[in-house]
Amino acid sequence: MSSGKKFINILVTNRITYDGQIRQVYKIWLLNILMNIITLGIYSFWGKTRMRQYVVGAFVLHKDRFEYTGTGKELFFGFLKAIPVFLALYLPFMIASFVDPEAVWPMVFLIPFLYVFPVALYSAFRYRISRTQWRSIRFGLEGSVMKYANLYLWRWLINIVSLGVLIPYSDIRRYRYIADNAYFGDILFRFEGRGKDLMTTHLATYSMGIGFLMIAFYGLQLMATFFSMIQVTMEEQALSTEEALLIFGDSSFIVALACVILPFIMVPIVRLIYKTALIHEMTNHLYAGEIGFRSTVTTLALMRLKLVNVLIMICTLGLGLPYIMQRNVRFFAQHTQVRGDLETIGIKQATGRKPTDAEGLHEVMGLESGLI
Repeated sequence: MSSGKKFINILVTNRITYDGQIRQVYKIWLLNILMNIITLGIYSFWGKTRMRQYVVGAFVLHKDRFEYTGTGKELFFGFLKAIPVFLALYLPFMIASFVDPEAVWPMVFLIPFLYVFPVALYSAFRYRISRTQWRSIRFGLEGSVMKYANLYLWRWLINIVSLGVLIPYSDIRRYRYIADNAYFGDILFRFEGRGKDLMTTHLATYSMGIGFLMIAFYGLQLMATFFSMIQVTMEEQALSTEEALLIFGDSSFIVALACVILPFIMVPIVRLIYKTALIHEMTNHLYAGEIGFRSTVTTLALMRLKLVNVLIMICTLGLGLPYIMQRNVRFFAQHTQVRGDLETIGIKQATGRKPTDAEGLHEVMGLESGLI
C-alpha cells in the first residue's frame, strides 16, 4: 500500500453531498420497529443493515455514490459469537458474588470489563469501514483491537490523573491510531494533527467550565442558606411555609436556582468551541495519498445543530430520532470537503481480507447509538 507524502492540489475541492429523503428514513425506521416487535428483536440486525445501506448510499462524492455491503446475517452471527465472550467475562463475578455476597473482592472480576467498551468500539468501527466502498473500492481498518484498548484505557487514566488538562493529547492519540491504520484500496491514510495545537482552546473552555461549575456550587450554597433561613423563621414565628416564603420573596430562590441550572447548560455549550477545534484538527490534517480533507464547521453551526436536536427529541418524545439522524448526516456532508484531483489518483482494490468479526460485542453490550 502507498503511504508516502504526496502533493495535494488544494485548488481542486470536491464537496460531499447527501440526498437522502426523510420520508424514506422514516419509512425504514417504522418498518424496523414493527418487524422488531413481530420477531422479538431478531429483525433488528437486518433493519439496521437496511438503514445503513440507504444512508451510506445517499452520500455522493464526485458523482459517485458510496455503498454499504454489510449484511444482517453478519451482524446476527457476530452477536451470537459475542454472547459466550460476554458470559465468560461476567460469570466469574456472578459466582464470586453468590459465594460471598457481602465481600468486596468479587469486584476484581469486573476489571476485564474495562476493556469491553474500547474493544467493542474498535471492532464495530473496523467492521463498518470494511463494508463501505466508493467506486467499488472498499475502505478498511487494520491495527490491533487490544492495542487500541490499551491505548484507550491508558489515555483515560491520564485524563483522570491530569484532572482533564491533557484531554486534547488523548483525543488526538486515540484518533491517530484509527486514522493511521485506515486505508482506501491500496492507499493508506495518515494523520498529522497535534494535541498541543488544541491546548489553548481546551484550557480556555476548560477554565470557563470550571468557572460555571463554581457558580453552580455557589448556587447550591445560596439555596441551602435560603431554606435554612425559612426553616428558622417558621420555627421562631410559627409560620406556615407559604407565609415564610412571602417574607423572603421568590427572588432569592430564583437567583439561587438559576446559579445551579445555568452552568449545566453553559458548560456543554462552551465546550462546543473545543469540539469544533477538534473536528478541524482531525479533518484538516487527515490525508490519503494525494487527497486531503477540510472541515468548514463553525461553533455557531454546531451549537445550532445540537440545540435544535435536543429540542426535537424533547418535543417529539423521541419520535424525531430519524429526523435528528438526517440532520446529523446532512450536516457532516455540508461541512466536509475532499481536496485533490480525484480523476488522476490511481487506486487499486485492497488485497487483504475483510474482517468477519462484525460488531457482536457492540450489540451485546447495548453500545449502539443513533439509527445506523
